[in-house]
Amino acid sequence: MTGLKILHFDSLPSTQDHAVELAGNAEEREWTAVVAGAQTNGRGTGGNEWYSPPGQNLYFSLIAWPPENMADPAVLNHAAALAVAEVLSGYGVACKIKWPNDVLAGGKKICGILSTSGKNERGDSFVVCGVGLNVDTEDFPPGLAGLATSVKLATARSSDKEELLEKLTAELQRRFDLLFKNGFSAQVPEYVSRMAQIGDAYPPGPGKPGGTIAGISEKGWLLVKYSGGVEAVKPYG
Repeated sequence: MTGLKILHFDSLPSTQDHAVELAGNAEEREWTAVVAGAQTNGRGTGGNEWYSPPGQNLYFSLIAWPPENMADPAVLNHAAALAVAEVLSGYGVACKIKWPNDVLAGGKKICGILSTSGKNERGDSFVVCGVGLNVDTEDFPPGLAGLATSVKLATARSSDKEELLEKLTAELQRRFDLLFKNGFSAQVPEYVSRMAQIGDAYPPGPGKPGGTIAGISEKGWLLVKYSGGVEAVKPYG
């Protein structure tokens, strides 16, 4: 497995922002994980705030270095979701993936994933994959109560966060290496087998009837079954 530098912080505004800054100034293509015990400005998809109480959960962002010819780094989210689901299964947590980037346990969100891509000052392409995993939180604020869960709630026991971090970063590296070398197609069947939305209704769009979610393509786009066949739908419209 590729070597990994791990940087620990008691608290950061956002591990994602710090990791993007590091990657932008990096002089070497070095895999690096930025880990914080708490975040004061953690965020999820669409800029939504990510609940980040101190000392309870895992908040980290992994800097990786894709090949220049990688067509769409969006599939990084999908590979990361598979990595999280695989690791948590070893703790007895049965997970489903809510496309594109949420991991669910018992129908509730246990992990969120946020990826950013760019180029640094040397012209090297980088990706930063942020992971927020609820490990020990038992009481969520009113807006999240009933929607979120944690490893502790799912298993009725505490888990070693350093051990979890080690397993997660190793599995993330393994899956990203496969993604960078071979594309995402080999991981699609496993992803589809874990999808929470298979068979759910897909809403009508301009000039389009509603359909049924059937899976994802190797680009990570949703596959929607219509009366005339299955079509790939570009993410976010």
